[in-house]
Amino acid sequence: VPTTSVTKSPLKLTVHATGDLRAGRTITLVAPPVGGGSLRIVKLVPTGVAVKKDDPVVEFVPADQLYALAQAQSELAEAEQEIVKMKADAADQKAQDDVALLTARFDVRRGELDTTANEFIAAIDARKNVLSLEEATRRLAQLEEDVQSRAETNKASLLVVEEKRNKALIATQRVQQVIDSLILRAPLDGVVSIKENRDAAGGMFFGQQLPEYREGDQVGPGRPVSDVIESGRMEVRAKVDENDRGNLTEGQKASVTGDALPGEVFEAKVGQLAGLANRAFWEASATRLFDVTF
Repeated sequence: VPTTSVTKSPLKLTVHATGDLRAGRTITLVAPPVGGGSLRIVKLVPTGVAVKKDDPVVEFVPADQLYALAQAQSELAEAEQEIVKMKADAADQKAQDDVALLTARFDVRRGELDTTANEFIAAIDARKNVLSLEEATRRLAQLEEDVQSRAETNKASLLVVEEKRNKALIATQRVQQVIDSLILRAPLDGVVSIKENRDAAGGMFFGQQLPEYREGDQVGPGRPVSDVIESGRMEVRAKVDENDRGNLTEGQKASVTGDALPGEVFEAKVGQLAGLANRAFWEASATRLFDVTF
């Protein structure tokens, strides 16, 4: 009978799992939600080409947006020129008002000096001096009121034109942002994978092979156009039963072998562990399975 000696040592448990190898991260590039219907692809990086972060992957024709940008820029330039003209007119009017006020104050002051000699002249001349002073005073008060009212009116008109300028500036910035969004750039270093054109068959497809998007195709807003698959980091996604789930913790070392590279062993570590089990309703086994990533 084979025998062995019992020793006290840590129990080594090996967990085996079969999984699928996939990229660590995949980001989908989506056609921007631009109004005015579908977009046309003008440039496209084909599938399998490596790109760096911020490299253009898909570019759409910006003809409509360039026309809208030209209109917004024209309105902005017109509003700015109108502001310059209004400020120049206001400065010219202020200079004229200053001269008119100076003349009116001089007339009032001369009338005051003339009335100081009323006791030495005839009564009718003295009355003329008083009337002249009253008229000059009234004219000065009316002129000051008109100048104040004109200044407030010019200020309000200038605010209206500045608001028009701000509105045109916001429109220009918004259109420029839309134009910038028509160039889909790679969010990370990786490899391009172009999506299938589901609109190629009019939206109806029943198992047939669909072509990838190509330059010249039209794309609806919100349609996924391309994937950028992260390079340099891969994941194995597998399932383990509930008995092995307790033997795994995040950060544990693991070894991965692949069918495509027999004999090669890659170092890995346990990543995300699912806390809830899942089981398809058609499975006859009662064993619960947990998702795990290496």
